Amino acid sequence: MTQKSETSNPLLLEFEVPDFLSETKCIVIFDRDDTLIKDIPALARPEEIFWLPGVKESLYLLNQNQVTCWVASNQRAVSKKAITLEDLQKVTTEMYKISLDFGGKLGIFAYCIHAVSFEDHGVVYICKCRKPQPGLINFLMENYQVPDIPIYFVGDKDSDRQAASSANRDITFIPSHFLQDPLKLLDSLLSGKVKESDL
Repeated sequence: MTQKSETSNPLLLEFEVPDFLSETKCIVIFDRDDTLIKDIPALARPEEIFWLPGVKESLYLLNQNQVTCWVASNQRAVSKKAITLEDLQKVTTEMYKISLDFGGKLGIFAYCIHAVSFEDHGVVYICKCRKPQPGLINFLMENYQVPDIPIYFVGDKDSDRQAASSANRDITFIPSHFLQDPLKLLDSLLSGKVKESDL
């Protein structure tokens, strides 16, 4: 695993360098908490990772069909000192290892670990990467020079939808409940057809 971070940039945990010369059909970027795993505040212990229904089966199917899977998640618990960077790295490494065990592959994790303040006139960010801002997605697109292939973002919150809609690339948002039906998710991605009634 390599780790890259600058003060105002996302924390990037890279387990595999993407190879877009292969038969990559599309990229799916997942939110983490309450999308892939149960949202446990200040998750610091790898043994407390609980994968949500359908996630393992979905990641397996996507990996088998040349779909690249990444993660982009707000993790403000680091700036609040509720968890350490080492805690976050341990949990992330365990997620990567487990994803390999069940035949999926989560090779890249991008985290916003920055503080945010809530004031009378609204939210004040010190970064551009905390969702609903699109910085996490834009960072991944630019850092890896992602070619002109379909990009999807799967998440459970409106902030995920907003981040996808305001990104520099054309990103299709898919609600996380699609993960409960792996075959439907795969068909939606490969066909490029996501029904508005499902969103």
